[in-house]
Amino acid sequence: MKILTTIFSICLAGCLSAQQTQAKSIKKNVVLINNDEVLPISGRGAHLKATDTTAIKFRIAAIDSHIKAIDIKVSYVSGDQEQRDRAKKIGWFDQMEKNRKELSLEKLKLEDMLKSKP
Repeated sequence: MKILTTIFSICLAGCLSAQQTQAKSIKKNVVLINNDEVLPISGRGAHLKATDTTAIKFRIAAIDSHIKAIDIKVSYVSGDQEQRDRAKKIGWFDQMEKNRKELSLEKLKLEDMLKSKP
């Protein structure tokens, strides 16, 4: 019975310890690709207020970073015959082009918001 109680106590302590470490805040990582920053994007189509110029500029930088990451990935996949064939088969290149266009349109709208600010 002592062994069972000891094992149960160890498991309970381990579970409590694991929950506390998971509760720590997670920081967004900035990845370096070819020594250039690739900023994380938290979802697409974020609705920003026209008065929040800092948030708009940050979103534009994130979009630029995302487009750069797409370009790098497309270049990498294009360089390998097997990956290129698989990507064409599943329509991955078309999806990446669609994503790039959507991001470019969002960037243009945000830049217009910045230009229209007094």
